[in-house]
Amino acid sequence: MPLRRRAAAFATFAERKTVSAGLVALAGAAMLGVAGVGPGSWVARANAAMFVPDPVFAGTLTNQQQTEMMQWGQAYWNKIESVISSGSNAATGPWSFSTPAMNSPLFNPFYGPMQTLVNLGLIAGTDCMKAITETPGTDAATLAKRAAIKDALVGFKFKTDPVTDPNGTTAHVYKILDASLVSGLVTYTEGGKLVSEKLPLDIIIAAGAEPQFVDTISVDTINAINAIVVAAPGYAQTPTGGTEAQKLLVGGVSHADSMQTKIRQLLADLGHPKIAVERFDMVFSVYGSLPILVVGFDDAKLIIDTINGNVHPPVVHQGVFSAAALLTPHGHVVGGGVVLRSAWGCLAAPGPFVPPVVHPTPPSLPSFIAPPVFPSVTPGNPTPWTCTMVALVGGGWSCSCFRTLTYLNPPPGPPSFPSIQTCTDPLGPCQVNSSGAPIGPSPGGSCNYTY
Repeated sequence: MPLRRRAAAFATFAERKTVSAGLVALAGAAMLGVAGVGPGSWVARANAAMFVPDPVFAGTLTNQQQTEMMQWGQAYWNKIESVISSGSNAATGPWSFSTPAMNSPLFNPFYGPMQTLVNLGLIAGTDCMKAITETPGTDAATLAKRAAIKDALVGFKFKTDPVTDPNGTTAHVYKILDASLVSGLVTYTEGGKLVSEKLPLDIIIAAGAEPQFVDTISVDTINAINAIVVAAPGYAQTPTGGTEAQKLLVGGVSHADSMQTKIRQLLADLGHPKIAVERFDMVFSVYGSLPILVVGFDDAKLIIDTINGNVHPPVVHQGVFSAAALLTPHGHVVGGGVVLRSAWGCLAAPGPFVPPVVHPTPPSLPSFIAPPVFPSVTPGNPTPWTCTMVALVGGGWSCSCFRTLTYLNPPPGPPSFPSIQTCTDPLGPCQVNSSGAPIGPSPGGSCNYTY
């Protein structure tokens, strides 16, 4: 169906579901935004700064920029080796490049060489890239992939073995021949392997598809989406946490992580504490990476740009969404497509979301532990209690409270996941503050955990 007809159909559906005028406009204009309508379409709703993308996003770097990238790679590798060996973070502070565009929240040095590594057969496109680098492996295949990633990040270096990987070596030779006039390119053999340094990096090539919007959606979901549409731009414009590139070096909470916490809390406040809110990186070009959130309602999924708070209209669980609509307000045009990566760097397609299960005990995984460079926190890093106290007929009170705890998770799953702790006492009052407001569960109540 043509884009404008699909937009009209979605608007008609939204009116039938009594969705607010704001969401109708959002949904209808979204399709026009994909078709190329400029400022004034929904993608500009958060007043995102428009700019012409710097060539660094496509991997076109000066010698100085390449040097800084290798310094970043070495700092990252020092950090993960320090954490693996001693549990401490070797990073000394925030990182800054001399080129402003390289400090953009859309610029991620980690993913830069990954497509080239895939094309040379040194890693697989389905590998969990951050898990390979940040968790100690023992098998030979994982160690070889880890070494290849280190060579690429730290030295702009690629090594292929003509004996064990003839196809990758052939591809390597062709890339070297194609780049023979590139300044600074060095090639040689080492231990029987073909080695190149400062080889031009490959861009992401991925097939596109038309967004698949939901046909039906519940009133509860519409109300929650409306609340997110209103709140997300404000959350995004409040500076909390660093960029994903900074987080890779110093740990802690990134701006996208903070957005995830705020959206989870918003949904909990609306009575939806069990709805999944997951973090992904929308990787594009060479160094481009847009941090997004995917909210998994029972009947749809919603995509949120964590940088400007723009919200993509809801799509079906197994459906795709418009990368162009999300990247356009940032001044980027997707030439080769995008690849979605989870927080562990795994190739991802968000959804379907499996409803969480209620358990009598918390997850049997290590509780949340703050990175060594940050102050220690309570295990689980719990959010404040949200409590309701109801007067009973005949006297007395009932109490119901819930809060969110965060637990670590081994790959390939998300690095962390929330558990909702719910405590109730049908015959006992909540803990209250000096003003009588409930602040915690009744000591005599019972609790369960949803995860």
